[in-house]
Amino acid sequence: MNLLVIDPSVSGISGDMLIAALVDLGASCKWLKLLSEEIPSGLAGVEEIHVRFKEVHRAGLRAKTMRVIVSERVGEREPQELYSAIEKLADKLSLSSYVIGSARDTLRLLEEAEARVHGGGKSHFHELGSADTLLDIVGAPLLIEELGLSKARIVALPPAVGSGAVGTSHGVVSAPAPATLEVLRIKGLPS
Repeated sequence: MNLLVIDPSVSGISGDMLIAALVDLGASCKWLKLLSEEIPSGLAGVEEIHVRFKEVHRAGLRAKTMRVIVSERVGEREPQELYSAIEKLADKLSLSSYVIGSARDTLRLLEEAEARVHGGGKSHFHELGSADTLLDIVGAPLLIEELGLSKARIVALPPAVGSGAVGTSHGVVSAPAPATLEVLRIKGLPS
């Protein structure tokens, strides 16, 4: 059995960081290019997406970083808009059940965290409604599958969560952001 260990214990993790690490492991950027070309037709308000990778050296170590540049005209989205976009991408790109299931599961987790933070009921996404989020939640499982790790055991170590403050659509909040803390609680990870 293959094992993929994700260790965000030093600098935390984001979708962009995970995708960059998977590309660094040998995954091709072709799927990300296809996703960035198709997302604008499947998610209203998105004009274009560009993905750039760069090799960096930090603390004597080499790594890849990913930068996503999104041109979109939407302030917030309902989760259903992202679920619908996942389905459109699945049809257009013939995505596997592994990729579709992983993307839906991730979106459900984010939706639950947002609902809890806002006191239950129907949730909506501000920052998480971006096309960048869609690229992350579909792109990561696509690359995991391309690397032949879709049946691997995937283990994530507890992440570094940092501190300070972060600007959100609700104003400045303490870091990690409330939805991030809620994701950690739901998954039973220390925060």
